[in-house]
Amino acid sequence: MSNHSTENLLDEFLFQFSIGQVNLTEGNLTNLATIERYHNATLSYDSDNDTLALEFILRWEDIELSYKFHSQVELISSTGHVVAKVEHLKIHLKLVADLELVHLEEDSMDFNQTGAITLTYTGVGLLDYILDAMSDTLTAVLHNYVLEKVREIVMDPVDDVIDAVNDFLDDILRPTTTG
Repeated sequence: MSNHSTENLLDEFLFQFSIGQVNLTEGNLTNLATIERYHNATLSYDSDNDTLALEFILRWEDIELSYKFHSQVELISSTGHVVAKVEHLKIHLKLVADLELVHLEEDSMDFNQTGAITLTYTGVGLLDYILDAMSDTLTAVLHNYVLEKVREIVMDPVDDVIDAVNDFLDDILRPTTTG
């Protein structure tokens, strides 16, 4: 991630329809710093498996995905920006510590609320009505793309924390000696 609020996206999308096409380039995923823990975290012990589970929900109030677009319908072309705003995105995370092995791992990560998405176009001119007609397809694709990117962005630091905790525990409980 380039900073804590914006992720530059290298992916490019080309949507082809019977009447034309829309090409999306130079994307950014912004407002990532609005992340917060939502409600209470839960810590539970499973005596059958000798595990400790930590469950919590992460929420973003408003994430925005923006792309430059170029649309072509017959002989008419238009350029501008499309912004997909996703509100109230929530991810449920469950981390489990195996107390016998003294090892921490991610048990699950699920989107328990995928948020509401709205698309806004700027600079569309004559093609306004055509882009509106294509909005359902663009909305579905961009929404799934946002979910995929957020999952990647969340899992990188979660995996880093899990690795650091496991390394720390290994150093304490299973030290290596040199000599």
